Amino acid sequence: MPRRDAFGLTDLNARIDALDNRVPGQLQLDLYDAVQSHMLASIVWFLANADHGDGLDTVVGHFRTGIAELAPVIERLLPAYLATSTAGLVERYTAGGVPVSLARRIARLPVYAMIPDMVLIADRTGQPLDRVASCYFAVAGHFRIGSLEEVARGLVIEDYYDRVALDRARRTLADAHRRITAAALAIGGPAAAEAATGKGKTAKAQRPRRQTRSISGSRRIAAKRTASPGQRATSSRPANCRFPGSPSPPA
Repeated sequence: MPRRDAFGLTDLNARIDALDNRVPGQLQLDLYDAVQSHMLASIVWFLANADHGDGLDTVVGHFRTGIAELAPVIERLLPAYLATSTAGLVERYTAGGVPVSLARRIARLPVYAMIPDMVLIADRTGQPLDRVASCYFAVAGHFRIGSLEEVARGLVIEDYYDRVALDRARRTLADAHRRITAAALAIGGPAAAEAATGKGKTAKAQRPRRQTRSISGSRRIAAKRTASPGQRATSSRPANCRFPGSPSPPA
């Protein structure tokens, strides 16, 4: 199972197994559930997005390398609401007797699940992973994508076709997130001034702006009601990551 290997989930399950009779049973089940949810979501992502043309070993190695590079530093790049959420999980797990290192690793699984998207963006743009990660989180904060995902995960849907529709909507949102991040990285480069002032308005420069306005209009429908104060406070973004159509920062 490629993504299981890429994230080292076999080792993670073994460490949870070792907690038998050391932590409350329900807490141990919660840890297994966190790993299982991460694995299932990752399998869906892998089947939908990874290029299998060079064989599974190549794919696994590529994503494992990206995860290994970004995982140790990603916490310092997190927006406030994600950092707070992760810290809360760590506190809950350790209060029940889970070792700190294991608690941190499991609490970060939702964040680690974002890294393959960042690897794809880095592959397509040629940008370093840490810069991609900073811009990815900035885009998420700007469009309140985290709050939309939280609402989607909390929905209880029994009808099969409704679940299919929800899954498609989430995939569309994820794809837009990747495309806008790539566009923001591109505009944050040497062509930023021309793109922001309206000079050199090529079709290529205008597409990301239309995409941004479209997604921005959609997110106002749900995010206005669902964004927490912590999420609303994360509108700042790195200087090298500007959203299509936004004004240039002051000199």
